[in-house]
Amino acid sequence: LSSGAMLNKISLDKNTESVLGVSQKDKDNLYLITTVENANIFAKEDTVTIESTAKYNTINLLSINKNTGELLYSQILNFFHRSIQGFTVDDKYIYVESVDDKSLWLRAYEKKEGVEQWKHEFDRPEYYALRDLSSVFYNEKIIVPLNDDIIYLNRDDGRVLGEYVFDDIEQITTFNQHGLYGNMLTFFSEDFDNELLTFNLDTEKLINRQIIKYENPSLDLNYKNRFFDIDHFGRLSAYSFSGGDNKIMFDWENNYNKLISLIGQTNGLLYLFDNADNSIFSVQPGSGDVVKTKLPLLWSAKELGIYNDFIIVQSDGRLYVMKNI
Repeated sequence: LSSGAMLNKISLDKNTESVLGVSQKDKDNLYLITTVENANIFAKEDTVTIESTAKYNTINLLSINKNTGELLYSQILNFFHRSIQGFTVDDKYIYVESVDDKSLWLRAYEKKEGVEQWKHEFDRPEYYALRDLSSVFYNEKIIVPLNDDIIYLNRDDGRVLGEYVFDDIEQITTFNQHGLYGNMLTFFSEDFDNELLTFNLDTEKLINRQIIKYENPSLDLNYKNRFFDIDHFGRLSAYSFSGGDNKIMFDWENNYNKLISLIGQTNGLLYLFDNADNSIFSVQPGSGDVVKTKLPLLWSAKELGIYNDFIIVQSDGRLYVMKNI
């Protein structure tokens, strides 16, 4: 990253149409989910549907050695729907969470050859595409939000182990890995009001519940004992655990009066992207105070990320890296 020198060039199948997911969590290998077009569907079919597309396209799971760039395998998966909601790796398995028109699927693949080990099907939750919902991994459990239910599976074999039961939980709207702090999990639900709820994953007890005054609250980052909730119109809020009773406390809120998105954190600061003028600014996580007001980007940004203290920016046909901003 520091020099921008090319270390490896990895060639995917020439018929690769898109990359649906990437996981870098494994220390040795890079894992990708891709779609591969094996024939021109428009030359084969009069009408293009999901079913006809699946005849000529495949979803592939790839493993690539990070050090050498060697393609270790490209395993054709036994499903075809492009909506990948979650993609993660642990010491043993690769987990893929996906949805189709009727179902939510969880699948586990072993890492050495990409062979499926188990799968589990659930009815697709209502308004799934409009919610920030994904499974949370905690110890040997996979915790899955389903409308107003929260169930947990054994991550080794996919068996349903049980359900977390709380009174008067309505539609779960935000549920993801950012809400995990130690053995406590925080999420949002909505009925007449938006609620923030925290429960203990070991005792299965609800330890905090409070009304949130904002529309569409979110969990976008967990950093320095704080949860950050952002909306794209300029508001950023922070919550933290209090020292004694594990209650979630409101810390601060700032409205930056611009269209923003949260890139991530590095060097003890939060970095945000100003969509309107294509620039980056940084704020203190403890107060929301702006540290650096503007860093204009050279080209219009499509994707931004932070990796090992570098900010990586992807634009049309360009990839560039910044450090010490």
